[in-house]
Amino acid sequence: MERRLHSGNFLTVKTKWNVDFTAGNSVIYSDDGFQPAYFIPFMFFKSIDHTYSGTGSNELGQNAQMFVDVSIRSLRKVHFYTSVFLDELSIGNMWDSENHTNLFSWKAGATWFNVIPNVHLTGEYTKTMPWTYRHQVPSTTFETNNYNLGHYLGENSDEIYLAATVRPWRMLRIVAAAWHARKGPEHEYEIIAGNANVTGLDFMAETAWEQTGVRLTAEWEALNGLLVFINGTWQDSRGVRRYVPDYLSGNVVSLEAGFRIGW
Repeated sequence: MERRLHSGNFLTVKTKWNVDFTAGNSVIYSDDGFQPAYFIPFMFFKSIDHTYSGTGSNELGQNAQMFVDVSIRSLRKVHFYTSVFLDELSIGNMWDSENHTNLFSWKAGATWFNVIPNVHLTGEYTKTMPWTYRHQVPSTTFETNNYNLGHYLGENSDEIYLAATVRPWRMLRIVAAAWHARKGPEHEYEIIAGNANVTGLDFMAETAWEQTGVRLTAEWEALNGLLVFINGTWQDSRGVRRYVPDYLSGNVVSLEAGFRIGW
């Protein structure tokens, strides 16, 4: 049975200008069992990876990542935020269209609180380059139980998301959201002429799947810890069907209702 271990750390710096910076790194490894060095809270995991894998080979069972988040609340009632996940990046080849290894995902967004009383607006854009989150050693991909730990769309994708949140009463929240998501073909890993074909990958060379949708959600906290909700969703999904279940492909209208206790 495949055994996969995860470790991560991060540091947040808060400034007096209401600008917060967070930087950290993570690692997924499976080749040599438990490694105490990955539990040192201030350690740079990429260096440990190269130390354990003395040859520097990507064919060994360790895979390190880095991430940076910025949160800006300098303007009254507005929150700007961005997050960058670096799976791999070569500074020397960053601008080389044929040899770059720019494997990253980034999100940028903003929320404007109380545009009018109790109404908040949010807009986000997310972009993930091909081969991000994945690895040629399957046991070290950025996932757990076959579920991606990064953005839900995975590699070679982008999404625009807009939402308006209204709180007419303290115990009632209504959210209207709209989105457009795209996904290109998943990258097929190969060794060509002795080299891995993970350099110079083009973002969204073609669109394999896309979805447009809108959703209206109402949540009512009936009692402390008891939340009752109802969702109405319209979505139109086109392209390769494996990205959504068959019953959600095409033009679909759905209604969902339920309750949650304790969270």
